[in-house]
Amino acid sequence: MSLYLYDKNDSSITINTITAELESVSKAQVDIIDSEVYAALGCSVVFAEAFLYYKVRKGRFLQSETQDKRKRLKKKFEDILALLKRAEELASELGSNYNLEAAKISILTSKVGLKNSSMTKGVDHKSMERIKAAIAVFHAHRSKRLEISANYQYALVVLQ
Repeated sequence: MSLYLYDKNDSSITINTITAELESVSKAQVDIIDSEVYAALGCSVVFAEAFLYYKVRKGRFLQSETQDKRKRLKKKFEDILALLKRAEELASELGSNYNLEAAKISILTSKVGLKNSSMTKGVDHKSMERIKAAIAVFHAHRSKRLEISANYQYALVVLQ
């Protein structure tokens, strides 16, 4: 699922558009009969939502917004991690055909985990293993950009 929008002058339009698209996909998901496609679409929607909230939390879309609106739109890292955990559960049901999506979820979970100040111990050993597995998946799929990003994330985790 891909959507590229960016309005330099009004970032709330971008956020509203992405949110509306995710809601419409979720509503259309009810009509899908195939359970594998249903689960894959659900996983993609939850991951896209978590990724959007992560970007909003980092300040990507909120430069031109008022302080009140910024507070309302920013989700806590714990909420983003809960979404990612849900996406991870959905991805685990899908099997090996969806390793690429599971690897993307692992990398974003690691990024959010490192940014989360309430996680004093940082990323655990299991997450480090998932990052290593994600690097192998990205290499197998010849996705160099994601492989480099995963290697960088692994280095951040090791150095923390």
